[in-house]
Amino acid sequence: MNEFQDISNMNIFMKGIVKQAMWSAVVGVITLTFIGMWLNEWNFFKAISFALIGGVIEGIAAGFINYRFAVPKYLLNEIPVDLEAGERLNFQASAHYSNTLEANSGKLFLTTRRLIFKCHRQSKKKVDLNIQIKELESASSFKTLNLFNNGLIVHTKDGSKYEFITKGTVKWVYQLSDIENGLQQSA
Repeated sequence: MNEFQDISNMNIFMKGIVKQAMWSAVVGVITLTFIGMWLNEWNFFKAISFALIGGVIEGIAAGFINYRFAVPKYLLNEIPVDLEAGERLNFQASAHYSNTLEANSGKLFLTTRRLIFKCHRQSKKKVDLNIQIKELESASSFKTLNLFNNGLIVHTKDGSKYEFITKGTVKWVYQLSDIENGLQQSA
């Protein structure tokens, strides 16, 4: 199984963000062209030149804002994690999880015993994961859209694969392998 496949659920999610940004840029180009022609009385070529520059800037800004601020931080901060007796929280970050064409926004937690994903309260589909650390086979990072190193793939011993978009994927891989190695040495 190739972990760096170009076609994955997370890439579909990222392509959706890019598609929305491109539509925003197209609308911006059309709007700015009309503004330039009618309000400023520019000729078509001057107006379209101005509009293309503005549309590109708008598209980049819209894509960044959609990716970065799609889920308000207060929703993510309200997501609780219930720890078992003797369990402690090692690491946490906001994340998107997808097992279908639709991604679920929430928070990813790593404890001394489990990898937990919990959706925020306004998610359309409630998908919460609870994976025991002893069930993990491997963890690795991947690039979404072959550009951004923000993808995390987790494989379990039963053959399941879980893909997340999150910050600090290298740290996640390090933390997961560190805990997994500790479990193997104690066994």
